[in-house]
Amino acid sequence: MTTARAKLHAELVEILSEKDKSSAEQRLQTLLDRYRVQYKSPPADKSKTARETLFETLSKMVKSPPADLVGQIATMLDDYRMQAKSPPKPRGAGRAGDAGKRAKKTEAKATAKTAAEAPPAPEPSAPQAKSSAGGRKQSKRSTRAECPKCHSMGVVLARSYATDEYYSCIYCGWQGFKAPDAIDAQDSLAARLLGLYNSTSQDDGEA
Repeated sequence: MTTARAKLHAELVEILSEKDKSSAEQRLQTLLDRYRVQYKSPPADKSKTARETLFETLSKMVKSPPADLVGQIATMLDDYRMQAKSPPKPRGAGRAGDAGKRAKKTEAKATAKTAAEAPPAPEPSAPQAKSSAGGRKQSKRSTRAECPKCHSMGVVLARSYATDEYYSCIYCGWQGFKAPDAIDAQDSLAARLLGLYNSTSQDDGEA
């Protein structure tokens, strides 16, 4: 990798070697502005900067070039420290980057605000009870109905060994295929007590 000193040395040799030196000093000044120049040791004349002292020496070489131009320039540069300056950033580059960051922050805040203000998602509706083979909706097993026989809240939906579903009172033993609340009020007392199922009468007869 080419050092700043070697690069400056090559450019100085190129400028001072040209026959037309009408713009040499201006080009030297422009060239030195691209480098940071410092003394290696304290100078005798402290009123001048290292850049000014180096420019004065180079100006003398423009007017009276030495025989060993390459060697004289190298010897002269040994008294200084050189460092190339970073190229200037395009005007507005930093502002554009800051504007982009601000835009992202604003967008993130707007997204968070929209999410906070959004209405909550609707809760899933409860599943509907499946219909039985006869078209009637099955009641929940935990729901009890009033027994038409003993008038207690002990009627529940039961299942027989033949997988037939029926209604039964857990207190008096009443049974029927028809729910108590579905029995017609005009039905006879016997039909309501039987619940369209004659096992109750058989049980009573056996008892």
